[in-house]
Amino acid sequence: MFEIPPPIFNAIKLDIAVLMRVSKITDTQDAVCIFIFGMLSEENGVKLLYNSLAHRGVSEKLIHSFLDYCLKMKYKLDRGLWSWFEIEEFDIPIDDVKICTTKYELP
Repeated sequence: MFEIPPPIFNAIKLDIAVLMRVSKITDTQDAVCIFIFGMLSEENGVKLLYNSLAHRGVSEKLIHSFLDYCLKMKYKLDRGLWSWFEIEEFDIPIDDVKICTTKYELP
């Protein structure tokens, strides 16, 4: 499950509420993912998201850790690189898996 640290969620919850209202998204988890990955897909999106979180009082260390995780997940999503654990954990359709990153082989 994609987990958002509470200080980050608290910083963006008003943005999420607006997104849910204008787009008619009913699931908060979906709205958070759409908001985060939408921001990261925009030109200068990382900088905008970083500045927005910093301006709202989120610690620099937490922002760096969170953005690192999000960028890693976006990279994997864009390229279809998933481990078997992630396929199960995130309920990823097998058609969306282009390369399995699990290196374990049965002897």
